[in-house]
Amino acid sequence: MAHHPATHYSYPKYVISYNPVGYYPVGTFIHPQNVIIDPYNLPVQAYSGSPSRQYGTPMTVQEYEALMTDFRQLETGKCELPDWLYDENGNFTVSMSDLFAHELFYSCLKDKRGSRFIQDNFPNVGSELRRQMFEAILQDPAFFDIATDRFGNFVLQKIIEEVDGDFRQQTIELVALRGVELSFDRFACRVVQKVLDVFTPKELGPVLKSLQGSIVPMALDQSANHVLQRIVKLFPNKDLAFLGSELALAMDDVICNKFGCRVVQYLLEKLCSSLSAPYVDSDKKDVLRIMLDKIISRPRYCQDEYANYVVQYILSHCFLMSYAEKIVERSIRRNFIQFSTDKFASHVIEKALEFIDPAVLDDIVHDLFMKHCGRNGRLAIEKMLFDQFGNYVVQRLLYIAIEIRHGRREGTGSWFDPLSKKIIVNAGALLRYSSGKKIIEVLSHELGTTIE
Repeated sequence: MAHHPATHYSYPKYVISYNPVGYYPVGTFIHPQNVIIDPYNLPVQAYSGSPSRQYGTPMTVQEYEALMTDFRQLETGKCELPDWLYDENGNFTVSMSDLFAHELFYSCLKDKRGSRFIQDNFPNVGSELRRQMFEAILQDPAFFDIATDRFGNFVLQKIIEEVDGDFRQQTIELVALRGVELSFDRFACRVVQKVLDVFTPKELGPVLKSLQGSIVPMALDQSANHVLQRIVKLFPNKDLAFLGSELALAMDDVICNKFGCRVVQYLLEKLCSSLSAPYVDSDKKDVLRIMLDKIISRPRYCQDEYANYVVQYILSHCFLMSYAEKIVERSIRRNFIQFSTDKFASHVIEKALEFIDPAVLDDIVHDLFMKHCGRNGRLAIEKMLFDQFGNYVVQRLLYIAIEIRHGRREGTGSWFDPLSKKIIVNAGALLRYSSGKKIIEVLSHELGTTIE
């Protein structure tokens, strides 16, 4: 093993300058904070890219700035490749073997055009050159440096698609070594997802094990959450228990997060996909029950910007009726007026009205004509009529009442008349608003008369 002269990182000899694959892109390891610069332009002790310079030889500020410019180019994918690689139209005139022969492989895979060239030509390379590429890339630290590169990650994904033999196990070991770290990187997370796509669940056992204990922070991350969603999609339900258990322990944080709520709902959808009859929650250790029990115990999820979508999913699933009834009883029935006038919970109310028990609905609507709200003592139904969110709930109630009248839905429909009268009494004020006009229009059509 050789040691990097500036940071003393150890890496295989194949990345030393005299190796056929080219100079290793050390921009990952050298940063300005590692070099002490004298404000009076004194010589600086640092590493130079020149093979002839010995460690400890003074480097001027100008040399240092030139070196860091080169490193920044490598890190951003804007490194300059030799002009002789291209023709006048910018097309490569060399072969893949030429890149190795001229020590340009690493520079190319971190360049936009070079990365595309390698991806396009890799499937057609010979077995010996392919082996060299596998050996060069599928080892630490090259694998992790390339995985986190803007353009290099695409080359790595292409190689992973066709990796075979012992290199398959080598790839799994590399991803398992730093699976969580890779998942949090916006480029490397694509590499992890590609590994999940290409390898079998049995082969991926070490990768899954490496992620245990980190599920919650991954679910909250804009990159890592996609890795979890891919795991949910590809693995059988029996392998997802650890994921659901960890999410349930921090449900408040996860379900109320714009990334975490996707993971929660996606996992629920996957677990429910195997149901062929109404879910019976007899097993207290069942991961689906653990998650559902957590969700239905928090009324505030109905009012959350993200969690409300998960609640709506439970309400609408045909095999989760028992849990939908619990949500109605514990959350919606007790907070119907408050939720109806809430930006997010009003959507939950509308969803619940699609499946609610007729007797429960009658009781809820009856209360709207009995309870008074606010300082002016208006009836709850009047408050909802003129609320920017509540008026949509009233519209939905009106549609339901009409469906009951025409026998398209079960229920007594006893509250159609009082609801109609309340709308007619407030018609003048309702006509000032587009939402109010819609309510008047629907009722007018049902009664066959113009309401003004």
